[in-house]
Amino acid sequence: SPVEVVRVRSEDDVEIEAFLTKPRTAGRTPLLVLPHGGPSARDNRRFDVFAQYFASWGIAVLQVNYRGSLGYGKTFEALVERQQGSGIEDDIDAAVDEVVKRSDIDGSRICIFGWSYGGYSALASVVRHRDRYRCAISVNGVSDWLHLFVTGDVTDHELGRKFWVRDFGDPERDRELLIRTSPAYHVDRIETPILVVYGTEDRRV
Repeated sequence: SPVEVVRVRSEDDVEIEAFLTKPRTAGRTPLLVLPHGGPSARDNRRFDVFAQYFASWGIAVLQVNYRGSLGYGKTFEALVERQQGSGIEDDIDAAVDEVVKRSDIDGSRICIFGWSYGGYSALASVVRHRDRYRCAISVNGVSDWLHLFVTGDVTDHELGRKFWVRDFGDPERDRELLIRTSPAYHVDRIETPILVVYGTEDRRV
């Protein structure tokens, strides 16, 4: 299925690039938002097995290279710091807002599906929006940033811990931020059906 480039500006005027894989079907199609993991990773326009698979079922797929994604320069990559649950998800929202303006996308049938940080983003997005998404799927997604620092493998190595503190916050100094951006503390705001998938031996999440 063809892949189109979508460029939008986020709420704070950051330019964001996304890719929309369109199914070869007529009429208005449902939309699957597929945020990548990382955040220090990226999607590209090359063949993507997940995007093409869902497109083969008649579902449009949106992949957003939100702030912090690789390949857009160090300044853009550095914008990721302390932006979980806020700036990153603002970027995803901006791309979704742009795409649902199209006459061939059914804005009433949207699902969000991701793993790792993308899994976190799926959970955070349904906390932010009570009725935007019809469903959410989180595979190995962080739901509690504080818990990650206590029981995860983050603290196994000092260098790794510094990376997590830099990008997401310090569990002591930034406790309020980590609670505010952890879906586990806001389940009362979730009305969207969610599928969660985790491995029993995954120490990180």
